[in-house]
Amino acid sequence: MEDFKKAILQPGPPENFALQTVQEFIKPQRQTKLVQDENQLLENMLRTLLQELVSSAAQSGEPIMQYGQSIDDEESSQGLIPHLLDVVLYLCQREHIEGGMIFQLLEDLTEMSTMRNCKDVFGYIEGKQDILGKQELFARGKLVMLRTCNQLLRRLSKANDVVFCGRILMFLAHFFPLSERSAVNIKGVFNTSNETKYEKDPPEGTF
Repeated sequence: MEDFKKAILQPGPPENFALQTVQEFIKPQRQTKLVQDENQLLENMLRTLLQELVSSAAQSGEPIMQYGQSIDDEESSQGLIPHLLDVVLYLCQREHIEGGMIFQLLEDLTEMSTMRNCKDVFGYIEGKQDILGKQELFARGKLVMLRTCNQLLRRLSKANDVVFCGRILMFLAHFFPLSERSAVNIKGVFNTSNETKYEKDPPEGTF
């Protein structure tokens, strides 16, 4: 696992090493597309690695999206977790791995994060929404993304986190078409428990 961690988190653009790393650890036959069992193995390894990085970031006290970030004299590199997500997103885009894997990692990341860190995670999601919204990825991960956003909204305070709630709702409006079935009350179920009680006759002496 340590060798895989070093290989998948090596610096540089994902196109320089991502596929070669997957082939080395998962696909010795050097084919460019994983089958179902291999996708499951890779997903388990990535989720374990992500959990390890989040745990290390929490112990260090750093924001998780900045953990492992190095600042040189000329430029600063991104944190280890955004770098890992970029690698997985690249592999999903090129269809080397199952397209829904990036959405599963993002859901795991929000579940493991505090609300303060979730804002940074969601900032990453917003920055990648044009890529995540492409049909080849959207079709595989739309339900996971919808569940992730709904879980975030449940955790947020509608009074104190108005801006963040608005960002999530705007993202969903951009990410999902108006015809999306999840936004349509197909069964015609209504909330009948919310009843407003009112007096039929005005109290005496009102007029």
